[in-house]
Amino acid sequence: MRTKSLAVAALFMALVMVTTAFVKIPLPLTGYIHLGDTFIFLACFFLKKPYAIAASAMGSALADVIAFPVYAPASLIIKAVMALIFCLIAGEEPTFWRCVLGAAAASVWMLAGYYVFNSVFLVGWSAALLNLALDSIQPLCCSILGILAIQTCRRVPFLMSKRIR
Repeated sequence: MRTKSLAVAALFMALVMVTTAFVKIPLPLTGYIHLGDTFIFLACFFLKKPYAIAASAMGSALADVIAFPVYAPASLIIKAVMALIFCLIAGEEPTFWRCVLGAAAASVWMLAGYYVFNSVFLVGWSAALLNLALDSIQPLCCSILGILAIQTCRRVPFLMSKRIR
């Protein structure tokens, strides 16, 4: 089972990395909008917590190594905690409302984490605050897509049998 878990975690790490680094819309000040967080939520659905957290953190950090290297250390930490928050709130049986609460809490954490990182290390507090509104589009879109994908997967017996729990 460990080999299968590692293989699926590596697949999700690659999905997070590719959809973060290559499927994106740049933002005016810092960062970009991408679909990577959708796969973070799906990793949390299909994998056990440690594997989901590792795949999410490493996939996001690798994407930043390619696209915005300065963000890689921050993404490693922020996305690991984001996946942990979603896993803890959504739980083993992620109902619609548990997914909504988990995605909302994880998104708030992500926005706060990048706001602090941008403020302290890159653009200052006021510029980071201006970019916060644009930054919030990405987790909102990914949360909606992730919740819809998870709820769809819950209704497909074949996909439910592929969960590694």
